[in-house]
Amino acid sequence: MVRYLVDACHGTDFTVEIIDHFSCYLVKVERRGHFFYSGAGTIAAFPLNPANAHTLAADKAHSYAVLRRAGIAVPDGRHFFLTRAYAALRPPGRELGDAIAWADQHGYPRFVKPNQGSRGDHAAIVTDRN
Repeated sequence: MVRYLVDACHGTDFTVEIIDHFSCYLVKVERRGHFFYSGAGTIAAFPLNPANAHTLAADKAHSYAVLRRAGIAVPDGRHFFLTRAYAALRPPGRELGDAIAWADQHGYPRFVKPNQGSRGDHAAIVTDRN
């Protein structure tokens, strides 16, 4: 969907900016000071109703990127994957070992929570690498 959006905007006065450089699933489309977010994957591709905002808000990694880009203070953090599923499709640096190395470098304790879910489901405080 992102490729189609980029192609559709090419040659117009719309600009497309990739916000999530990790997956390239989150983009900002702008024209004359007005903009919307769109993307692929779990993001509603056509921002014609509140579904787009809902899918952005439901994905913590994308919400983090949008808020940070808007200059809103967010906790220092990164997103990582716990399973090897689709690891071959991702750039390096997002696996469990990378998460441990990042936490070792930035210090403990760390607050972790899954990308999906709500109300603290499966959230935890990690006090050390073990």
